[in-house]
Amino acid sequence: MLTKEIVKILKVCLVISILGYGLFLRSQTFWLPHWRGDQEHYLALAMKLDHFGIDGYNLRGVDVNTYFFSITKDFEGLIAEVKPAKPGDKGYILTELANHGTYHYDVPLYFIAPGFPLALSLSNRLFTNGMYAVAHDNIGKNVRHLKPKPYFQSQFFAVIVPLLFGLALILVVFLIGRQLFSYSVGIYASFIMSVNAVDLLASQRVWTDEMASFFVALTVLFFIHSLHKGKDLYCLLTGLACGAATMTKQNTAIIALPIILYMGFEIYRRGNKDIWAKVRTFVKRVLLFAVPFAVVIMPWFLKVYQTYGTFFYLNPELTALENTDWSAMVINRPPSLIFYSVGLLTISPIFLFAFVPLKQLFGNIKGLLKAGQERVYESRSLLLLLWAAVFFIYFIFFYTFGERKEHRYMLPAYPALALLSASVVPQAREFMRGRLGKNQIILSELSIIIVLAVYAGYAIWLGNGTVLADGALILFPF
Repeated sequence: MLTKEIVKILKVCLVISILGYGLFLRSQTFWLPHWRGDQEHYLALAMKLDHFGIDGYNLRGVDVNTYFFSITKDFEGLIAEVKPAKPGDKGYILTELANHGTYHYDVPLYFIAPGFPLALSLSNRLFTNGMYAVAHDNIGKNVRHLKPKPYFQSQFFAVIVPLLFGLALILVVFLIGRQLFSYSVGIYASFIMSVNAVDLLASQRVWTDEMASFFVALTVLFFIHSLHKGKDLYCLLTGLACGAATMTKQNTAIIALPIILYMGFEIYRRGNKDIWAKVRTFVKRVLLFAVPFAVVIMPWFLKVYQTYGTFFYLNPELTALENTDWSAMVINRPPSLIFYSVGLLTISPIFLFAFVPLKQLFGNIKGLLKAGQERVYESRSLLLLLWAAVFFIYFIFFYTFGERKEHRYMLPAYPALALLSASVVPQAREFMRGRLGKNQIILSELSIIIVLAVYAGYAIWLGNGTVLADGALILFPF
């Protein structure tokens, strides 16, 4: 007989195994090239923050040096380094952009919140001697010949940031699943995220998406704790996490909407019948959420206002077509509704299972207002639905950033879809045991494992196939 202590140890080991598997799937990021597009810009912004602070948070005066270093007798790696240009010099990056007809990056204050570049800057201080460089060429299998010092002076500091936030996101998804449903649902959901094609791509690029998605999920986790434990501290932490998400990627602030809506829903359906007591509770919790949220984001938005005379600056040129093949490709994809629905389900077909709890949810809307324990499952699904829906609605109907469409933009909604899909597993298990007989436990479990294994193989092939081809977009199905 297994003791409770041994069972706990085994459960922890299983979580660690999923994280270890996630790390293994993402390990090629250490030797792949990271000098392309947004990655180049984030690296430059981190360097500018480090040297000039928030007043120098732009792409002006950034030069690029490239040089070779010997890895083996027959192989040299090309490293690209960003560094300050001479005073008054426009710099290599803006000059190259101008040569391609792109001018909207030449602004006094960059239009993306500085959370991710700040994380890169802190990582650089921790791991390097101040050199902001990444691999320009694919080092490939020659990575095993690298000595620690030259490698740590190249791209380790940069790639470790999205990688760690990607692994942390997987862990938070597990914790949410365990808190909302059960340990097993948390395990299944974290596994789904660990092999997701879009997550595999985003966590192996020097992009902001993993960090933003982590803080969105952390916001939801703290919010769930605030509901279950009723402590003001968790309301404060929810606001802080939401502020951190906003400072990483500004449009993630929309997670506040489902938080506030669900907060009001839970207060209404629980507690006494005194409506004014419920209103006071709601106002108190909203303030506990809003105050730390505002404290985190206001310095940035005040800086934006100081620079541009408005809190929500958007360069008019950003909505114009850029004269690049890249812009033409991402703009000319199918309409947002098709791209973010059909495309998502094609890349992550396991998310089809998310419609099962949603069907149950919509089939009993009136019952949700009851506080009985039998409605807990549906109410939890409502929270996840609101979480996913707010991002879908935003990107399909309101996101007008030049009509660019990339699957990674929707990544903050993926944890909710993974959790909804995983929540079906216990129901599926009971359904199969009812059809196959209670004695066919092994067959029902094997069926679940096969479904997850097939999905994992497909997702890894799609995600890491794009990564190894040095792609920035998953082009299937369009």
